[in-house]
Amino acid sequence: MIKEREPSYDFNLALLQYVVYGAAILYFGRDIFIPLSFAALISFVIYPSCKWLEKRGFRRMTAILINVSLLLV
Repeated sequence: MIKEREPSYDFNLALLQYVVYGAAILYFGRDIFIPLSFAALISFVIYPSCKWLEKRGFRRMTAILINVSLLLV
């Protein structure tokens, strides 16, 4: 006779806890995560032009200031 295993709810409970905790962290941390994501997006966008300016002889800080000021305009 084959003995049937009882369903284990430990895995499902742990998965539910991870989903709930992750959603809570994202919800309450949105004041931090949204500006950080925009900063990351802006840094990815201006990186090629900063590298181009650095190859043309500008210092890194000068290239960044030029790009950020152009972005703000």
